[in-house]
Amino acid sequence: MTPALSRLKTTALVIIGSVLIQLGLGVALLTSYSNGLAKAHSGFGYITLLASIVAALFAFQLSKADSSAKGLFFHALSLPVLAIIQTGLGEMIGGSNGLKWLHVALGIAFVGAAVSLYTLLDKRIRGHR
Repeated sequence: MTPALSRLKTTALVIIGSVLIQLGLGVALLTSYSNGLAKAHSGFGYITLLASIVAALFAFQLSKADSSAKGLFFHALSLPVLAIIQTGLGEMIGGSNGLKWLHVALGIAFVGAAVSLYTLLDKRIRGHR
């Protein structure tokens, strides 16, 4: 396994861990709002955003070393894009019920995208391109 691939896989795990914590905090927020929960959820959102940017950079390095990894790069690049949109929605929600549910739906999609990135990396490492 190349160092870039190893770093990308580790970063994908960090993203999954962070986003699963966010999911739990988000469910708790939906059931009973608390300012402390909201701040924790937001904090992990910024961690997820940062980790997504790092993953995209590692995927870019990998795609430069191996042209067959372009798809992984574009998949990894979608994560910070989604995270930026999520962060913006989270900051804009206020009292808007519609934005809240859009934020929830996009969050669920983000979980799927993060898990699928890890799955693609795992398959690549095992040699099933």
